[in-house]
Amino acid sequence: MTSKKRIFLDANILVAIGFRPNGSYRPLLDLVGIQYVTSEHILSEVKENLLDLGLDPLPFLSTLRQMMEITDQVTMLPVGLPLNDDEDRQALAEAIGAGCDEFVTFNSRDFNALYGQTIYGVLIRHSAEFRRINLHVGG
Repeated sequence: MTSKKRIFLDANILVAIGFRPNGSYRPLLDLVGIQYVTSEHILSEVKENLLDLGLDPLPFLSTLRQMMEITDQVTMLPVGLPLNDDEDRQALAEAIGAGCDEFVTFNSRDFNALYGQTIYGVLIRHSAEFRRINLHVGG
């Protein structure tokens, strides 16, 4: 039996799904063979962003809590990692601490230099690539 891939979705993807429940990223949550992982830190960020967009985040957050593993594990990141934003560093540290296979984000401003790299066993992937590979779209 093959174990499920453990995927940590960055807050920006979850906000996009919460904001556009019928949008192009929503089908990712229905993929078979994937265990999505998140953290209270990420859920708090999603809540704040959806509130800023004028949406009630509670139903969406409840759904995420039912379908995702919530981690409280973190790992120290390597020295010299080109990632200066504390929120981004914490999210990646949580993905690593939870033993995820991939960290998926579309935050190119902060993660562009890290796309395609594996940090402590976690591949950092742009969400468009993750979506293309797993949903077989655009190619």
